[in-house]
Amino acid sequence: METDENSKAAPSKWRELYKVHPVADVFPMMPDAELLELGEDIKKNGLREHIKVIGDRLVDGRNRLEAAERVGIKLRAGQVSHLPAVDPVGYVISLNIHRRHLTKQQQADLIVAALAAGKKLTKPQSVSNGGRGKVNPIKQAAIAEGKKHGISEGTMKASLAKANPKPTAPDHEKTKAKRPPRKSAKSKGKPEVPEQRALYLEHVASLDLEALMAEIKAVQDALCELLRERREG
Repeated sequence: METDENSKAAPSKWRELYKVHPVADVFPMMPDAELLELGEDIKKNGLREHIKVIGDRLVDGRNRLEAAERVGIKLRAGQVSHLPAVDPVGYVISLNIHRRHLTKQQQADLIVAALAAGKKLTKPQSVSNGGRGKVNPIKQAAIAEGKKHGISEGTMKASLAKANPKPTAPDHEKTKAKRPPRKSAKSKGKPEVPEQRALYLEHVASLDLEALMAEIKAVQDALCELLRERREG
């Protein structure tokens, strides 16, 4: 199956025979060298593990089919196992999540991607949350699936956030948010000051400022004396 650098590889013929479950295609295929090695092993020792199908969808065996095709081997009907009606999403995740050297975060990313892919084949469902609106079924399923494989809720939530980033505000909304607050009628013609300082100045304008400064000086002197005593003590 070697191809010219400027040409695309021809689609695998086995994909014309088997409809792959979208969850299975979330997990990456083996590198070319490993596929060739697997193909040679199948040619020498036969297929050690059957291809697995649930309903009309292939859920396990893509690499074995690809490897066999690359070395010119056609599989027989008896080498395909039709599984009972189990949850294909959970089955594919359990089968693949620990097969490769993945970090917990990478495992979480694949679980979220697999659940999202599996949702394409299911009817959308509205799930109420005690009258508090709808809940995200993928979020619930991802956290539950992660727990099965020793992945923390925080790691799963990080993958969910990565897969569904919050939309950013439009440019005109950002511009609106950056606009400074309007000046009040009283502050026109005066130097701009923070709102709290302006309110304080308005409050003390009617007070005896000389008496107020004297009180402030007395407080400062008392604090300095207290500090000196603590240092000496």
